[in-house]
Amino acid sequence: MTLRVPAVTLAALAVAGCVRPDTEASGFPAPSVRVVRVPSGGAVPDAVVDSGGVIHAVWARANDVWYATSSNGGDSWGFPLRVNAEPGMADEPGMFRGPSISIGRSGRVHVVWYPLRRDRPAAEWGIRYAHLDPPTTAFSLPLVLSREPGDGFSVAASPEGAVLVSWIDEQGLRIARSADGGETFGAPESVPGADPVRTCVSRGRFLPGGEFLLLYRDRGTPARRESVVAWARGLGVYERRTLSSKPWPEDACPTTGGWLSVAGDGAVASWETGEEISWAAFDARGRISPAGEVRTMAAGGRWPVVLANARGDVCVSWKESATLMWQVFASDGRPSGPPRSASSTSPHGHAGCVLPDGTFLLLDAGP
Repeated sequence: MTLRVPAVTLAALAVAGCVRPDTEASGFPAPSVRVVRVPSGGAVPDAVVDSGGVIHAVWARANDVWYATSSNGGDSWGFPLRVNAEPGMADEPGMFRGPSISIGRSGRVHVVWYPLRRDRPAAEWGIRYAHLDPPTTAFSLPLVLSREPGDGFSVAASPEGAVLVSWIDEQGLRIARSADGGETFGAPESVPGADPVRTCVSRGRFLPGGEFLLLYRDRGTPARRESVVAWARGLGVYERRTLSSKPWPEDACPTTGGWLSVAGDGAVASWETGEEISWAAFDARGRISPAGEVRTMAAGGRWPVVLANARGDVCVSWKESATLMWQVFASDGRPSGPPRSASSTSPHGHAGCVLPDGTFLLLDAGP
């Protein structure tokens, strides 16, 4: 995917629900963007589409994590299942902090969450993991992957059975690995050379070739630039790629979001710099495309999500207070039209996935 993207200034145009395709500069119809709400008043969702086109979504509500599927593009959802076996063992959602989901070998559903409950012993505050094997209707008993508070957690699973859970704690950027589909995990490891901002998101994804990319914000430079750590196949080589070209010399630790999605044989990433939203594309080896950083100049943008469909179209979305904003770019990097928006019930993070027909589906907090 070759992306040559000029810097653009975004303007707002309010449109709710399913967006009719515009016409790209290339003359082809722009892909549709649909906004759906997760059920049961859920917040800060995450979602993934399996090989059969079924959407798998997780979200938090109060102190529980819930999971449901949709086989009709998010128009309706199946009966929600509680992920955490013990009721009330999840942190309340907010900002980017919600559960993370991935689909691995044989369709196994992998979920991680953070059960921060200060009314419980500190040893119970660590990252939790559970899995589900459809069509069964009960998640496994949770595994506790760390014994201390963490933040910015994410789960990624590969078709070969590898599962990697990432998070940030006082010891740095941490990962726990499983080679048996999440049945067991090794002891947490620190990523060498990574110096993450404690209050920011991390997000990992396996590329189709087996490489693993992990997005996080690095505090090792005064600019606090977003970085990506790449593992070569076999998960043995650490490489750090700095994404943002713009300094952001904050004295305090900023709390920011970010997103990483598979795009063909590569990936796309998005991140925050102040109130701006940027994104970039990667090739199959995790190398940043020649276009480099793409600055969308969002006004007060938070919690970005970036998606790419099989044709190479890219959808970047973000929150501006309680408004969900997005803009679609053509495969050559030119915007397909002006930004669009939909009202939201929440100023916090949302999620997104790509349907088999190339439609971009944005999932937001439920009513």
